[in-house]
Amino acid sequence: PRGGGTMLLSGSSARMRAPEMLGCWGKASTVEERRSLQFMQRLCQENEWFEDLIGPRPLSMTGDYRLKCSAAVCARRVQRFMIEGTISGGIPMRVIELTGMPGDIDLWDPRCLHSPSNNTSSRPRSCIRFRLERAGAT
Repeated sequence: PRGGGTMLLSGSSARMRAPEMLGCWGKASTVEERRSLQFMQRLCQENEWFEDLIGPRPLSMTGDYRLKCSAAVCARRVQRFMIEGTISGGIPMRVIELTGMPGDIDLWDPRCLHSPSNNTSSRPRSCIRFRLERAGAT
């Protein structure tokens, strides 16, 4: 944990399927950054927790926050976003780090809000990414 695994907003896949969010994503399963931007903006309008997590300009500010804040601020962000979380549309949401042991496999909906992280461990990590789609899906 906290070794630089992909960070994922748990609950975001369920939240984006809520009726009030469908305008952000449409009915297709395709992943488009434009759609995730609209989803993030809608979440930020709903709750300051998301605005504090995502920042004022979603998708424009990426990077390692540890380079931008003190150890105390980082500890508060971990507490708030990874431990406490929030509830949005009745769905519990918090940031999780995808980690595993050698040979483990993580399966997740690519429409989940996620962000790569810098590998902070001395061990190399690899990722094989592929998509499965239902026949006839657009």
